[in-house]
Amino acid sequence: MKLILLLSALSTVTAGINRPTLTINVSDGSFTSISSSISPTISQSSTFSLPAGLTASTAVSVAPKLSKDVTEMLSSLSGTVGHTCKSVKTSFTTKFKGKDMANPTFVGKISESKSRTALSLTASPTSVSKLDGSVDFDVSSCSFNLSPRYSFAGSGPGLALSASRGPTSVDVDVSEGDQSVSLTHAYDDENTFTPTYSFGSGDYELSWEHKLGGDNGITTNFQKRGVEMVWTDGGWETNIKVPMAVSGKRVDVAGTEISMRKTMKF
Repeated sequence: MKLILLLSALSTVTAGINRPTLTINVSDGSFTSISSSISPTISQSSTFSLPAGLTASTAVSVAPKLSKDVTEMLSSLSGTVGHTCKSVKTSFTTKFKGKDMANPTFVGKISESKSRTALSLTASPTSVSKLDGSVDFDVSSCSFNLSPRYSFAGSGPGLALSASRGPTSVDVDVSEGDQSVSLTHAYDDENTFTPTYSFGSGDYELSWEHKLGGDNGITTNFQKRGVEMVWTDGGWETNIKVPMAVSGKRVDVAGTEISMRKTMKF
């Protein structure tokens, strides 16, 4: 009987183990050695069930490198325990960044599907960093989302409001330091345009997302200080950053960065 229970538990855990993902980043060429220009990252995630209706998930990311200290390879580590009771979902997540195990980040979340509300709290071992809320509701044929927040780290209160109808949506974000507005419109199935303006800093941006089929596409951001492009195709991701400094009739594009990465699932 004990053997049957053990085999059942092992099969449940094994079924939730995902295949590892290998990501290789290649820098723009401004490097001093091969090890600094090519940085592989291996990620692994698992999900499994626990007694009393609990679910658990883990995720780990390591960056293999030549080092005597194995802990230097650890990029991130996280674990989540969740529970669902009718329409209420709760979860608690612990995250570690790098090899610093003494300063984890804790995130507690609770959501209710009928009222379409959610609340999350982020904290460290010594303090509470932020509180986020969210509520979704519909008015006539428009969908709205209201997300108040409060940062205890210094930025204070904030509020995000989004409204969507058909292919068009509007997003407004208000905080003590800045206020911004974005208008997103899906022109067709392949092209989506999003202009954004920040009233506090005066910065503006136009984002153009062009789908190439499947998960492939090109996203171009035309900003006040330059152009950024992300091209994904067949597991490859290419990032291009072109800063632009205008002086009279001259446009200086010095400092252009190009990086690539390949993601492979085993």
